[in-house]
Amino acid sequence: MSLLAPSDFLPQEDFLKQRHTILDNVKIIKKARRIPLGPDITFYFENKETILWQIQEMLRIEKGGHEQIQDEIDAYDALVPQKGEHEYKHISCTMMIEENEVMRRKVLLQELSNIENSISLHVGDVIIQAQNIQDGIERTNSQGKTSAIHFLKFIFENSTIDIFKNPQSCVKLISNHPRYSYTHLLSEDQKNALLKDLNSIQ
Repeated sequence: MSLLAPSDFLPQEDFLKQRHTILDNVKIIKKARRIPLGPDITFYFENKETILWQIQEMLRIEKGGHEQIQDEIDAYDALVPQKGEHEYKHISCTMMIEENEVMRRKVLLQELSNIENSISLHVGDVIIQAQNIQDGIERTNSQGKTSAIHFLKFIFENSTIDIFKNPQSCVKLISNHPRYSYTHLLSEDQKNALLKDLNSIQ
């Protein structure tokens, strides 16, 4: 069942009137959900508000109208925090390998082959391995070059959420890739933002 519906989106005329106000709010939401890991990778954790904004902007730019809305919902609904198998909750993110210099970027994407399999979220002593949202779609090609953009999810059992809620628990985002080994300790603001998204799941 889709968590987004066409009725969630403003008509273009109304969106344009409210766009700057909405953008100011989305910037606040995104700030605590933007998590850098090392010098070249950033994770953008998503929730319903960030996905609504992204789709609404695409509608504004591409002018696809009502027919485009359902296509975008089908493409992005999986990034909204939700329940999955066994009623376990999961939150999702866009992982971006960010390098503007063309040759350096080409080398980096080759070096980080299968990076998506090396990402995990550590909640206390519990390790949650990142999973590819797009099942069956390989993000690293047969030549070993990875994509600059990955869509990942982290699945939480209820007991892990209880650990997450403990203010004393450390939450770390980790890459153990042989060419890219980094750890980021989440700040209180980052922890609270992700916990808010977990708590929003019905």
